[in-house]
Amino acid sequence: WLHVRLPSTFSEYDMDGAATNGHLNVIKWLHEHRSEGCTHMAPFHAARHGHLEVIQWLHAHYPDKFVRQAMDQAAGNGHLHIVRWLHENCREGCTAYAMYLAARNGHLNVMLYLLEHRSEGFPSNVMTAAHNFEVQCLFSSSRPLSLKTDRSHRVHEPMIVLQSAYNKRPAFVKDCLRCLAQIATCEGNIEILDWLNQLGLELRTTIPIRDAVARGNVQLLQWFYSNQFELQDPDLLELAVQKGQLDAARWLSKRGFKITSLNLIEEAGRNDNVSLLRWLVEHGPPLDFDAALVLTGKYHHEEIVPMVSESVRVLLVCEALQSSNRNLVWHILVGTRIEDENSRETIRDAIQHASSSMLRWIEDSSICESCVWCLPALRKRRASEMGLVDQN
Repeated sequence: WLHVRLPSTFSEYDMDGAATNGHLNVIKWLHEHRSEGCTHMAPFHAARHGHLEVIQWLHAHYPDKFVRQAMDQAAGNGHLHIVRWLHENCREGCTAYAMYLAARNGHLNVMLYLLEHRSEGFPSNVMTAAHNFEVQCLFSSSRPLSLKTDRSHRVHEPMIVLQSAYNKRPAFVKDCLRCLAQIATCEGNIEILDWLNQLGLELRTTIPIRDAVARGNVQLLQWFYSNQFELQDPDLLELAVQKGQLDAARWLSKRGFKITSLNLIEEAGRNDNVSLLRWLVEHGPPLDFDAALVLTGKYHHEEIVPMVSESVRVLLVCEALQSSNRNLVWHILVGTRIEDENSRETIRDAIQHASSSMLRWIEDSSICESCVWCLPALRKRRASEMGLVDQN
């Protein structure tokens, strides 16, 4: 109908869309009745979505529209049958991102096929980052990892494929396996890490563990720990705090890492990470007055007040009375209990020296109801003020 009445509405993008969705009958109709053809996006998206019949038809009729990125997309989405067909029938090949995308998305069977049949390897930036790992290729002690494959193509056991490729190009295979380890670590792909560990996976630096801490990937940290990779850096807990990773901080704390500096607690307060701050206050060294004052006065984290000692709370409330920090005064006098009589006397003395506006606020608020022991100080202050008036 559109072809007859609105022929100008057609474009080459129509065939692209049909290819994307695998509608081969639509593609054939457009080819027979229209002349717009398609763009390189037709085989690109057909490969990406695994439409083999569309790929085959397009290659027969529009071979000039094929680009290397088509195989990249097929590899990234795990379409081994597309990767195989493109490799065997097209001269364009792929880029280094084919193996990268396959590895990133956990398609080990596709990556091994590329390892055996292609030579592009991985992108240079991945190769550089992969220096953190070494894979020994200990085939004799390895157990094959079972893979899910499509029904129409038989895939050799991964170790057999890998050993065959290694016998031909050992340095290339080792480089690619290092890249696979780097990507699996970044993606948290435990299954692939288990498979690589059978081959003799080694860490050459502590960067992978530090990255796991910084990203808060506790599952990956547990994997390193369970497989006897040493958590050597003494500042891992500090790193977790700096990155705001509470779960990682908890995990490290349970394995012997200690909070040794109040600076970590102040940093959590500065970053307004309340959950992490509360955990650090509960599990770290006791807060001294200076740290507590920074957290409550500068960063307004009054919620930590109940977790500090009474002696520190006394100093805090005296400072708050002097600086007219009403919020902090209220949190301490109403939200906590001051039990020691000497502490109460110190606070009563501070109330007597507070500003007149602060005194009126205390009288008008609910503080006196919660802290009856404050009343003598208020009465004494009022009596003193009245005495001064009488003298004048």
